[in-house]
Amino acid sequence: MASLNLHNLDSDTLFELLTLCPDLATLRCLIQTHRSIYQAFTSRRRLVLRIVFGNQFAAKALGPYEAIKSATLPIQLYSHKIGSSNPIDIVAFRESLWPDIEHLLKDGPVMVWATALLVAFQAASLADDALTFSKRITNIFMRDKRRRLGPYASAFFRAAVKTHHLAGLEEDAMRLQEWVLHRLLVVRIGPDGHSHLDKRNIPEHSRWAKDLADAYRRAGCTDRLNTFQLESWELYRMIIGPNSDVSLDWARALVMAYQSSGRNEDALEFHARVRQTLDPSKPQFLAWSRQLIRMYQRQHREAEALIVMRDVWNQLNPESKGYRAWTTQLSDAYEGDGRPEDAVMVCEEAWRVISARLEENPKVPAWQYQAIGAGLSLVRAYEKHGRFGDAKVVEATCNELRHSRLAR
Repeated sequence: MASLNLHNLDSDTLFELLTLCPDLATLRCLIQTHRSIYQAFTSRRRLVLRIVFGNQFAAKALGPYEAIKSATLPIQLYSHKIGSSNPIDIVAFRESLWPDIEHLLKDGPVMVWATALLVAFQAASLADDALTFSKRITNIFMRDKRRRLGPYASAFFRAAVKTHHLAGLEEDAMRLQEWVLHRLLVVRIGPDGHSHLDKRNIPEHSRWAKDLADAYRRAGCTDRLNTFQLESWELYRMIIGPNSDVSLDWARALVMAYQSSGRNEDALEFHARVRQTLDPSKPQFLAWSRQLIRMYQRQHREAEALIVMRDVWNQLNPESKGYRAWTTQLSDAYEGDGRPEDAVMVCEEAWRVISARLEENPKVPAWQYQAIGAGLSLVRAYEKHGRFGDAKVVEATCNELRHSRLAR
């Protein structure tokens, strides 16, 4: 009777034999013994690797966290053990442990494993598997409203959004992004049983929001984009304040969106609305005021621009940065609008309040300098309108201030 050689066994028997290997090293040795054994391995590569990897790092025996910890390095070095860089191998390794650790999905190490498995599906061009896995994990999170979306979960859902993009499911991807945005903030359930905003996630929420805005833009959803930008500005304005960089970034984006679509009136109205929410003592108020003035002037609406200038000037005081520059700008604007009395009045008011500061601080050089500058501006305004006697009085005072500065 002829002897029975291992490589003469049928493929099903060889498959069973391969899956009995206790670890990857043993499997590597076995498949190198004969071509027929190697062919049996390659015909069911993913399944064999999944089972053998499970034999080596059994989550039930080691415990889920120890299994994850022990399996991570071998996955990184698998190409040296198997002698291949087939992306399907990573899928097999990752999915081997998944059934025994999925119930711990809320924990960081398990979420990291889930993300790595989803990325592995994508790398191996297993689009259906990636989409199925993505939807499964998403449904788990959607059912559990108390589950917080931390950084590990956020990383998974970024990969999930990419999975939907690769599958051509752009609308589903945007719906997923919308859901993540909602959950990133509404994550705490209070004693009253209601959800509450969590400010800790604001930076991550902002990144997701920008990605969703880009998605709306690529899809040509102009109305949804504009509504979303407005809602985002209102949200951040309430949570972290109107003067925050995040809030103002969204406000600028909406102004630019209105302008690019020819909705100049909407851009002006919204810009003015944002400006009214800002703290007049902050530089953001001045910056948005200047921009609003330029927007009005580009549309030859000098009267509205003048109103904004006067409002800004009323908010300032001699200690404010740029006080004299705004004084000069407002005075010139009144001149251009045919209101010479108002032009002079602005210069007179600046001279009055700065002189008062100098009287309170007569030895402070900065106030002496400011007073001389304000005085000379008033002199020019008086002379321009034929008030030469008044001009000489103010000019004499300025000369006295100059001499006292030189005497020091």
